[in-house]
Amino acid sequence: MKKIIGSLFLILVFSITGCGNKEATIECNLNSKDPSNNYELKTDYIIHAKGDIVEYVETTETIISDKESVLNYFKEYVESTYKSMNDSYSGYDNKVTVDGNKLVSTTKIDYNKMNMEKFIKDNTAMKSYVNKNNQLKVEGVKKIYEQLGAVCK
Repeated sequence: MKKIIGSLFLILVFSITGCGNKEATIECNLNSKDPSNNYELKTDYIIHAKGDIVEYVETTETIISDKESVLNYFKEYVESTYKSMNDSYSGYDNKVTVDGNKLVSTTKIDYNKMNMEKFIKDNTAMKSYVNKNNQLKVEGVKKIYEQLGAVCK
């Protein structure tokens, strides 16, 4: 009888604490060089998930170039792109800094704040990366980054 009560207690505890919804962090990295356009790009994606659902992604994009015009171009491009995404769907928080020959863009994409329904409607290919509740799946976002050439661990 004590074993049964103990087992029921453990089941109750695991149910309440959400044992099946463990938090996980997955890191993906992408490095590329474009010598003809004088820059190197290093991107780190840190995926924060609960169970198999992505909560948010933190990205760090580092562009290295000796040409100020290249860095200025990317600064304007990155800032306008993330502003547009945030204006359209919410959930994007971006900061860009330039120091010497290096531009660093840090972004947090919070999928809990994002209007996923509108995002999926505007980007129909995303439908295969979300569940029936339009929540981004970990395997989906990993597949997206790997298709870009990133390596995920």
